[in-house]
Amino acid sequence: MTKDEMSKTIEELIPEYLRGLPVYVPGKPIEEVERELNIHAIKLASNENPLGPSPMAMEAARKVLADSNRYPDGGTLRLREKIAALHQVSPDEIFIGLGSSELIDVAARVLLGPDTIVLTSEGTYPPFSTAIRANRGSLEHVPMCAFAYDLPEMARAITNTTRIIYLANPNNPTGTAFGAEEFERFLSHVPSDTLVVLD
Repeated sequence: MTKDEMSKTIEELIPEYLRGLPVYVPGKPIEEVERELNIHAIKLASNENPLGPSPMAMEAARKVLADSNRYPDGGTLRLREKIAALHQVSPDEIFIGLGSSELIDVAARVLLGPDTIVLTSEGTYPPFSTAIRANRGSLEHVPMCAFAYDLPEMARAITNTTRIIYLANPNNPTGTAFGAEEFERFLSHVPSDTLVVLD
C-alpha cells in the first residue's frame, strides 16, 4: 500500500458504484415494540414463525451441541443429498446458504454485470435491491396489484437481458401470496437463461 493510499479515508477506498447504496435497517425487535408500547404483540413480518421452532428442530439442535467444538459440514452434503432425493435431482443442483440474503447475494455476484437486468415487484424485500446494485445489475420494478405480485405483468416485462427474477412468496412485507397454478403459468413465460429466485 502506498503512502497516498494509506492517507485515504475508508469511504475513498470504496468503489464509486458502491458508495451511497442504501443500508438496510430492519424493523425493531418485537420485544422492543412490546416494551415501548406496553403491549403483547405477535410478529407477522419477515416471514418468521410466530409459534417458535419445531420440537423436532430443537431436538436435532440438542443432538449436535456435543460436536459444537468442530466446524460443521461446510458443503452441507447430507442435507443436499436428502433434498436432492426428495426432488429427484442431483445434489450438485442444490445450494444451501445461511438465509435468503446470502443466496440472493451469491446469485447476484455470479450472474450479474453492467448490462444485466433483475426483475422484481415494487414493495418487496428491501435488501434484495441492495445486492443487485452492489453487483452492478439494473433493477426493474413491476407495480403491485392489490399489494400482490402482478405475475402476468412481470411476464410481459421479461427481456433478453433479464438474468434474475426475484419473487417472495408470501411477500415480505405485504404478506400476500400467489398459488402454485399462477406460479406455473408465470414460469412458462420465463426463458431458460433467466434464474427465478423464489424466496
